[in-house]
Amino acid sequence: MGAMNEYAGQNQRVGHLERERAEQYLSEAYAQGRIDEDEFERRIDRTLNARTRGDLNAAFADLVPVTAQYFGPHPAYRPTPPRDSVELPGAKGAAGIAHLLPFVSWIIGPAFVYAVSSPGSYARREAAKSFNWTLFSSALFFALGMLGIWFVPDVLLALAWFAWVALTVIGAVKAFAGENWTNPLLRVIPWKPLTEK
Repeated sequence: MGAMNEYAGQNQRVGHLERERAEQYLSEAYAQGRIDEDEFERRIDRTLNARTRGDLNAAFADLVPVTAQYFGPHPAYRPTPPRDSVELPGAKGAAGIAHLLPFVSWIIGPAFVYAVSSPGSYARREAAKSFNWTLFSSALFFALGMLGIWFVPDVLLALAWFAWVALTVIGAVKAFAGENWTNPLLRVIPWKPLTEK
């Protein structure tokens, strides 16, 4: 029996993460000179078209011992990044969009992203930051508007609005980049309706 038949779960479906890891492993083998360009292209084609673990393992035939337990899991089957990882597919995009949603949906957009994201995930943390910032700034605008009737000049309201836009856009840019940035005004405010953890 070949190595492919010995491996349990040959019919288990594979996803993008497994294919990407397999591509990376084949790229390393090519860079090390263990396979030539034609063989690399054939194996990459097999990897990209793989639907099951058996299909993916076939791309590594005679290159690596797929069932070798002492080497640990095959590179394509290593554990996926933790749920809170910025590197999960879509994490940065969802986080950045959560920061931009207040421009079109006030707190509803960030609240929705928060609700559908996994607890502890990067997207959920950033959605909470966006929600908290939008709610705090809305309360501040309301207070300034009420005071503006008697005391606060319109210029101050305009400056507050520009500050809100700028800090919201900066939050979105930082989230799209995968950075863990906290709005400087929210650092001093202890009131946070949604947890940012």
